[in-house]
Amino acid sequence: MITRFEVDGFKSLRDFAVDLEPLTVFVGPNGAGKSNLLEAMALLGRLASMPVEEAFKKGRGRVLDQFSRFGGETSRTIRFTVEVSLGTPIPAFEDGAPSLPTRYRYELTIERRARDSGIEELAIKDESLRVKADGDDAAEGALVLWQARQVGPHRLLSVLPNTGEGAEQWFHFPFFTTLFPHYNRAQSRGWHAVIGAIARGFDSFRFLHLDAARLREPSEKISSGILAPDASNLAAILADLPAPALGAIRADLASLVPGLSGFDVVPEGDALRLDFKLSGGEHLPARLASDGTLRALALLTVLTVEPHPSVLGIEEPENGIYPGRLRRLLSILRDTSASDNKSQILLTTHSPVVVAAFRDQPQMLRVVDVVVRDGKRETRARPVGKPKKPSDSAFVASLREVDMLLHAADAEAAE
Repeated sequence: MITRFEVDGFKSLRDFAVDLEPLTVFVGPNGAGKSNLLEAMALLGRLASMPVEEAFKKGRGRVLDQFSRFGGETSRTIRFTVEVSLGTPIPAFEDGAPSLPTRYRYELTIERRARDSGIEELAIKDESLRVKADGDDAAEGALVLWQARQVGPHRLLSVLPNTGEGAEQWFHFPFFTTLFPHYNRAQSRGWHAVIGAIARGFDSFRFLHLDAARLREPSEKISSGILAPDASNLAAILADLPAPALGAIRADLASLVPGLSGFDVVPEGDALRLDFKLSGGEHLPARLASDGTLRALALLTVLTVEPHPSVLGIEEPENGIYPGRLRRLLSILRDTSASDNKSQILLTTHSPVVVAAFRDQPQMLRVVDVVVRDGKRETRARPVGKPKKPSDSAFVASLREVDMLLHAADAEAAE
């Protein structure tokens, strides 16, 4: 699980930091930077298995658009810092030795470098993984597992002797999953197992940008088994699920959508389409289904398909969902995040209904807004609690402030 995420230099995220729960709800108005946060995490996930340039090109906008811009200037670097908890201890190399620590801190800085021709390239300025030490000076004195930097098209990797590995070695991209290519990834002991667990966790980040228009279209019968970010392969994913899993999804969908009793996956030439069943016995093809029905089915599916993503980001789950049923969907998401071996879930919202559903657990809420610091507009995220004094409002948001912010957003939308 990711316990803390920091990023500096990505779009509106400048010196941005947020602590995360198994389920975290980012609430704020449009344009505050909620989507930028999920995009930054998606980029980090792609960097676990792709060359740097390819990972950036799969993001929203051009490569340079992903670097922060202030006063006409574009940032030269993007820095990530991620603190993770593995949950399950990993055995040490030697039998009988204490298990290895479960908390780690990963740091990565991507830099734009200019060539003599004036063309720029993306390079790794710094990279490291260390054991997470306790206290405010967590980065000081902690055991470092590796440090790396890019030299030309390669990375020079320095592995400290006290990890039991070599000294300096050269590696090609992608960088995270190929740090120690001579190791058997199934091996379950030692520092290489720690690195493998963290790498696989980053590589399994999933972020949904559901597109109802794509959900209405038939999907190809060829599928990787992973739901696409826009869920365009939903029918194929469902067709491949075992009967018990399909039955559970049907039951949950019926509890979310009034008048719906289930659905079927129907062959259509060399493709597959969805066909919904109404309580009265009628059939409703996907092309006529509501946005909310299609989105709800996609969300229930991604929560069911195995292997589960380590982190699942969902933008505005309330879209198209009947408010009276939205609480039921949020309850499913909350139960999923609390289950062992399931996904850590990150939600973005500007819905008062969603916030109201988490009033009894305000520790799950983060208020996202835009502030001006050093003359520059930037995104911040604050936990929700009770500020002890007025000056604490810069670091902690009250539930009253959340209500005021959401009602202001509703008023603007109504104008």
